[in-house]
Amino acid sequence: FEHDIAPLVEVRCVRCHDALTAAGSLVLERAPGARFDAAYEALIVGGLVHPLHLARSSVLVERLFGEELDAEEAMLGRCPPEGLTTAELELFVQWIESGAAYREVSDAP
Repeated sequence: FEHDIAPLVEVRCVRCHDALTAAGSLVLERAPGARFDAAYEALIVGGLVHPLHLARSSVLVERLFGEELDAEEAMLGRCPPEGLTTAELELFVQWIESGAAYREVSDAP
């Protein structure tokens, strides 16, 4: 998250998901959270990432791709509206499928 996902969230998502706008009641601004970064906690605790780390079953991936996949909730539209590049989408999928870790194990203190 720290290395690959947080920078993407900051550039591509925060303009709609800041504390003032909070589209979908989701705030993705970088700030200290209870244990990790608040943006990370919002994605994980908020249920947007599938608990078994199945990208196709994650609400987040459905919204990023802008199409109905295997998430249990109904797909509510593409986010961000203009979409992401293939490389950006792949980063989110890889992050989720590799365990949606906050840090790489080698980065842990």
